[in-house]
Amino acid sequence: LAVMVRAPCQPGVPPRTSSLRDRASMTPPGAPVAADASEVSDLQAALDSRTAPPSSSLPSSASTPRGETNIRPVDTSVRPAADCDELAALAELRSLLPAGTDEHACLRFLRACRGDVRRAAIAFGETADWRAEQGLEPLTAEGIRHADAEVDVGVRYSDAIEQAIESVYDPVFLDCYDNLGRPVVYVRLARMDCAAAGKQGVTTAMLLRRHVGTLEKIQRAVHLSPAGPMAGHLLVHDLEGCTISKFLRSRSLFRGMLHIDQKFYPELLGKLVCIRAPQLGVWAFHQIKPLIDPRTAAKVEMHTGTSSRSALAHLLPLDRLPC
Repeated sequence: LAVMVRAPCQPGVPPRTSSLRDRASMTPPGAPVAADASEVSDLQAALDSRTAPPSSSLPSSASTPRGETNIRPVDTSVRPAADCDELAALAELRSLLPAGTDEHACLRFLRACRGDVRRAAIAFGETADWRAEQGLEPLTAEGIRHADAEVDVGVRYSDAIEQAIESVYDPVFLDCYDNLGRPVVYVRLARMDCAAAGKQGVTTAMLLRRHVGTLEKIQRAVHLSPAGPMAGHLLVHDLEGCTISKFLRSRSLFRGMLHIDQKFYPELLGKLVCIRAPQLGVWAFHQIKPLIDPRTAAKVEMHTGTSSRSALAHLLPLDRLPC
């Protein structure tokens, strides 16, 4: 997919007609960012207007019915623009991308690439190609927020296959935000037994496709959350009942999920809390930790024992958990 870049605004400069990847590959690594003050200022204003909602839109701190939550004021640390250097790099990255590309999606790729504009542009181009192959909406503000987007349109499985998929992979989106205003997703990892599902005709490709659908829903929820698009989401992994044999049988699925998460949905995770983890679960985590980006690994908490559920008390009301 040749992603064409926008023509520059400066008079007398011929329009750019190279593809995103070609232009990015011609940019020397570490080259200085060419973004003027007005461009940076405009980008800051656009990001500010879509980061933190007005305080009146947040639920009150009083006791709330199910479906709402007590949300603390949004911390400025989740604001998308940390400093002028990052804003300037973001402005340069956006100049390499098609008009209408979502600013926060750009910023996630930029941060995943440690501020390297050239690497971020190439990574974004690869993601654009992959999304087109998967039949996904482009990473525009409208595409991300599309309420009725369905990843598996056109894919029809039998009732037996659908039931088998849900028996293995069925994340739960809680009907509340956490205390920081982030969406919350609960997953019972013990159900992920690819060998058992395979006997019912479920392939790893089917499960990864379903995982992509979940990530699309998470991405949309994050962009619409009170905490703002750069705060990510809270992911709760319940490891009760996990065994080393199940982990080994499903290792290819976990590797595939990690690859998709890190390459095509960077910086979408705000916090991962693993609860009720057996000692073997801790061992399994250390086996896959080398495959995880170090900054992502720093967002992971592991809690062993049946009482570890209480480790979530500072993040959200425990009565909202389905366990």
